[in-house]
Amino acid sequence: MPLEQPVISTVRGSVVVVTQMIVEHGVAICVIRRVRYDRRCLLIAANARMKNIFTVVLLYAVCAALPVHAAGSYIGAAFGTQQATLNEREQALADRVASEQNAQDGSGSYSLKPWGWTGKIYGGYWLNEQLGIEAQIVNLGNLDSTLVFAHKDSFGTISGKAADHTSLRAAAVMLTGVLPTQAGLGLTGRLGLTRWRMAFASERECTDDGVTPRCKLFVAQGAARTAYGTGITYGLGLMYVLTPQLSARADWDRYNDVGDNHTGGKTDINTLVLGIDYNFGEVPLRRPSSFTLDTRRIYYGAGLSMNTLASTRWGIGAQVLTGYDTGLAVGRMALDAELGYLNTGNMKFDTRMDSRVATRAAGVWLSGVARVPVSHGWEALGRVGGDFGDDAGLLLGFGAALELTRDVKLRVEYVLRENIDALQVNVIYRP
Repeated sequence: MPLEQPVISTVRGSVVVVTQMIVEHGVAICVIRRVRYDRRCLLIAANARMKNIFTVVLLYAVCAALPVHAAGSYIGAAFGTQQATLNEREQALADRVASEQNAQDGSGSYSLKPWGWTGKIYGGYWLNEQLGIEAQIVNLGNLDSTLVFAHKDSFGTISGKAADHTSLRAAAVMLTGVLPTQAGLGLTGRLGLTRWRMAFASERECTDDGVTPRCKLFVAQGAARTAYGTGITYGLGLMYVLTPQLSARADWDRYNDVGDNHTGGKTDINTLVLGIDYNFGEVPLRRPSSFTLDTRRIYYGAGLSMNTLASTRWGIGAQVLTGYDTGLAVGRMALDAELGYLNTGNMKFDTRMDSRVATRAAGVWLSGVARVPVSHGWEALGRVGGDFGDDAGLLLGFGAALELTRDVKLRVEYVLRENIDALQVNVIYRP
């Protein structure tokens, strides 16, 4: 069924000509051509009864989305590990175990798989040397847990086992940025939206010598179900140019509030991956940077911290760090960069069933630090950065520093993470 007349539209300086529409076996296939670039596009529409003008509009949208040239675009793939941070599922499991242990002849235990494998494919376009856009399809791996329990009550004795399995998938659209540090090497950052899919399934066993249908309810709660949602995603990383067409990258990304009450509760997923990009045109980071590392600006530190989660007792932990005085300043404010490792120690919290459970978190963090001189050796401090460990996410802090000697300072800071707050005392040595 050819069109009576070709439909001509202008798309980004090119002429799009709808030359033919063929209806065969219930499928409408429209063929168009960009005259200037001699590029052919195909659109397959599942409804043969659609109006011709609707088909043309769809074709116009498809070709309008195609770049006039491929310079600045790239595709890639990455593979690595994922970890679920402190989350609602772990809290629910801890509460259930505590209630079982408090019951007559009660026992209970649970395990939660802390990490797994992840991978993603992606494509993007550099708008300029610093900013771009990127679309990702991500396999966030699996989140598995096991619960075993038994107790006795006035109805009889019940025991059960639940092996819950959750698979996570996501698609994301992000704004990306890159900051050159040396020729071919740069720091990257990403911020965007994610559409996630969580599929839940469970294998459950139960025995009950009572007269109530408690086992039926327990097994029914393990029925397969799927949840969808949208959340914020952000990340940091490194990029290194290998050849004019190939670049390597290391990415950390955080996917917030994945899941819902029907799939075991919300959780935050962190991924750490290594990938390779294939670039169709000019790659950022081609020009050398004037940055050089001055080892005399490196400093070191260590100290103790008091750490707490919501509704927990304070846990005593420790951390070590190293930093770099960048030499950058805004008025009287100097800027440093710091890398450290924190272990919170045991933080104990009371469950809803008056049973005490302990948890801890550890991991690497990275932040920028602003220092403003106040008076007589005192400095006011502020920091912003990210945690890449068990409590991965945004990190904010404020405090003060006192110069004890020319090389040694004492710092007191209050640092807030996604879930953990910490009061820290550190000794800083600047050789």
